[in-house]
Amino acid sequence: MLVRKACKGGFQPAPPRPGAVRLTVRSRTGLPAALTLLCAACGYVGDPLPPALNIPERITDLRAFQRGDRLVIELTLPALTAEGLGIEELGATELRVAEEAIEVPNRKPGPVRVETGAGRWMGEEVAIRARAVSGRGRPGVWSDTVTLKVIPPLAAPVGLQATPHPKGVRLAWSAPARLGVRFHVYRRAPADKERVLIAPADQPEFIDSETRYDIEYQYWAETALDSARSELSAPASITPRDVFAPEVPRSVRAIAGLNSIELTWEPNLEADFKSYRVYRAAPGAKMTQLAEADTPVFSDRTVESGKAYHYAVSSVDQKGNESRLAEAVDITAP
Repeated sequence: MLVRKACKGGFQPAPPRPGAVRLTVRSRTGLPAALTLLCAACGYVGDPLPPALNIPERITDLRAFQRGDRLVIELTLPALTAEGLGIEELGATELRVAEEAIEVPNRKPGPVRVETGAGRWMGEEVAIRARAVSGRGRPGVWSDTVTLKVIPPLAAPVGLQATPHPKGVRLAWSAPARLGVRFHVYRRAPADKERVLIAPADQPEFIDSETRYDIEYQYWAETALDSARSELSAPASITPRDVFAPEVPRSVRAIAGLNSIELTWEPNLEADFKSYRVYRAAPGAKMTQLAEADTPVFSDRTVESGKAYHYAVSSVDQKGNESRLAEAVDITAP
């Protein structure tokens, strides 16, 4: 093959090698022109590369757990060969559980989930490994081995309930007492394509504090012990509403001012706080709302000198939920 190489003044044809072919053509104007076959890169042709083996990359994310009376095995089939070439379809996937072959029907690269009955290994510790095989039957390297103990199926939580809570949504369920068991809580919001594990729990209850009002949520719970999990509970749905009053104002103080009574208290820190309501009453009379304040201070300039007054303050949120009244304070106007 003839190539050109760069030199001062432009590209010049390289001296022909033995066996090289040079083609000479003429343009429409009749002027002669030399056409030299070129390689993809500038320079001479290098040594030929050996043929690609097309061996799939090693599976690196093998994981497995027991769900009820089944083993669930998850892995990702490689999309590249060991040489970095793309794979459109594998020839097979070799999956071994205690050296027993388990069928993996999918041959396309990407996530794979396989389930198989666990009863034949009950009480045993099984070793699980996998490797991908190319379309020409060339196997890749075995994955790391995952081991787990197969146990009798765990009892699933029952009676899952979701109820509103000032901090979000409270979940509670029933489950048989068993040493070492924990629980997993799953949630799905409208934007989720599937349920998401949100937390482990040591007790059969959990408060989800990452919810928003007026959005529907679905929940599930499962029992877990080491690598074993129960079947999921029946789902519980809820659309939480803001029906909870903010905190009661604290440390209300009254100070006699010049022709006024000055009130102060500690600020509320709730995210949905809106305002405070100030109440007043003469001795023996019923408390009535005197004013609404945005800040934790208020000046009552409608008092009569020498007259005693009771004051109390409440807080209100954006939904109009009002707290109970703080403890009343008494003072006589100057």
